[in-house]
Amino acid sequence: MAEMPTLDHFYKQYKNDPNAVVIMADVDNNYEKANAFMKKHQYVLPVYTLASNIPEDIMDGTIPTTLVFNKKGELVFRHTNTANYNSTGFRDYFNKLTKE
Repeated sequence: MAEMPTLDHFYKQYKNDPNAVVIMADVDNNYEKANAFMKKHQYVLPVYTLASNIPEDIMDGTIPTTLVFNKKGELVFRHTNTANYNSTGFRDYFNKLTKE
């Protein structure tokens, strides 16, 4: 969960942007544990449960996995393992997507 501080900060930056949606999905089916973790660390990023399984060609089971979709619903970025969501490169890329 090393990426959580930067992901929470990223969420705070974009939560009011009408061109961006940031979703944290509990993929290991333990919402209570995930939500307790978020509260313990005072993260504001909401946690959602899945209504159905994510297709394996998108999510292979690696946790964490970052998925970014454009406004057309197309998968445009996929990263497994930890990431720094405050990096200049990722922010520039995401900002460009929100302007499209």
